[in-house]
Amino acid sequence: MQSALQTGKARVASEQLHRTHELSRLLRAFDNAGVRVMLLKGAALTLCLYDEPGLRPMSDVDLLVRPRDVDEATTILRHTGCRPGLELVREDFFPRFYYETEWVTGSERPVRLDVHARPLRPLRCAVTVPADALWTDARRVDVHGAPAWLPAPERMFIHLAAHAAYHGCSRLVWLCDLSRFFRRYGAAMDWSLVLDLCQRWRLSASVRFAIQKCRERVGDICPEDFARALARHRISWRDRLVLRQTPHDGARPLRHVLVNAITTPDFGYAAAYLFACLRPSDAHLGAIYRGRHAGWRICAYLLRGLRATARAAAGLVPRRMAT
Repeated sequence: MQSALQTGKARVASEQLHRTHELSRLLRAFDNAGVRVMLLKGAALTLCLYDEPGLRPMSDVDLLVRPRDVDEATTILRHTGCRPGLELVREDFFPRFYYETEWVTGSERPVRLDVHARPLRPLRCAVTVPADALWTDARRVDVHGAPAWLPAPERMFIHLAAHAAYHGCSRLVWLCDLSRFFRRYGAAMDWSLVLDLCQRWRLSASVRFAIQKCRERVGDICPEDFARALARHRISWRDRLVLRQTPHDGARPLRHVLVNAITTPDFGYAAAYLFACLRPSDAHLGAIYRGRHAGWRICAYLLRGLRATARAAAGLVPRRMAT
């Protein structure tokens, strides 16, 4: 068992060192172009929380750029040999409606990059969470000689907790991150600021959910008085609905779109989102339907609708019947 653990740790360390090398190359290109890049989640935690590269496994590197820098960031990524990953519904879906886009480095051992313009997935957060939410009081760090930024601890805690909650706290590593983060930074954090930001950004429900799940599985991740104060925050039906739906966005795309639309507190923005979802690009349709003939787009639309309907119907089947 000990030998297997050491082997696994060495493999994770090797992969992490390769990602860091690729990341530093990209960060230098961004810095030369005057574009700031923030590291999120695992990429940030390996720098500020885990003392050895083999302790925190990762599948990709999460980067955050300001929305105004998205076009420049795209140009830099292409010039450094990166290629786009999965196609979104439309070419303009990111960053207007979707929070991230996927890229893959052009190296012999490709590294997947998730480039964010906003920190969190639900469309509601595009309205409730300010664009500079994580940039305020951000800290500069060095990655093999290249500059990057990390969120301030209070803001990073909220992001880690909300991200875990919007995925149903389904991965133990996310809960362990929060536990370790609290042990490292909790004593010095301004918990009154965390409380205020949770309320202002309407993330109280998601942070509270993450706290509850951590308490059940890995222990407390916040002071008790903070947890009691957070429990007194008013939670709207929209917050509850988003929290319930987001872990199932991939499996239930139709409900995902509908929940995004009805929970986003900007009618015009939500309507534009629905219109965009109903008019996918040819690239998106082509990935669904491979044939090319007269009327292929109609076939692709029909197939897309059938898939969404089938997934929606599958979501209505009780679990015990489905198994």
